[in-house]
Amino acid sequence: MVIWITGLSGAGKSSIARTVIKEFRNSEILALLLDGDDVRSAIADPNLGYDRNCRLTNAYRLSRLANLVEKQGILVVVATMSLFHEIHRWNRENFSEYIEVYVKVNHSVLEQRDARNLYSRAARGEVTSVVGVHLEYDEPIQPHLIIENNEPVEDFTVFGRKIIQLAFGKAG
Repeated sequence: MVIWITGLSGAGKSSIARTVIKEFRNSEILALLLDGDDVRSAIADPNLGYDRNCRLTNAYRLSRLANLVEKQGILVVVATMSLFHEIHRWNRENFSEYIEVYVKVNHSVLEQRDARNLYSRAARGEVTSVVGVHLEYDEPIQPHLIIENNEPVEDFTVFGRKIIQLAFGKAG
């Protein structure tokens, strides 16, 4: 099974994914987290930028890597922006079991959080390939779960449990 957690930068994807992984491991289920930023860093492709085509290339890499791991019998949780309809379609067609989770956050909240100073740097013109500012994105058409994450959250357990329940319901 692959659980694909997607949303804009600052939405809380990685925090939710870490919570989900912890819950699976506490249940003694072998699970691997593939965080989009971590995988990009590990591959360290100097030719991979942040324009739409490069982002799409990276999203396909994540999908194919998740597919490889899933075929080994390991549950995979992917936390990535990858807001492309073609990726979501590919995932639905290629994973044995697939759960798509959209972490939706109002843009004004993302700008307030701005943990990486991404949105403020975009406003100052220091960066030009910010999804949701300079680059359009495809909101998932039919995610299995939408998590509205506009309020301050310190404990992501509630979100994690919703995903776990969905996963166990889909697998059962």
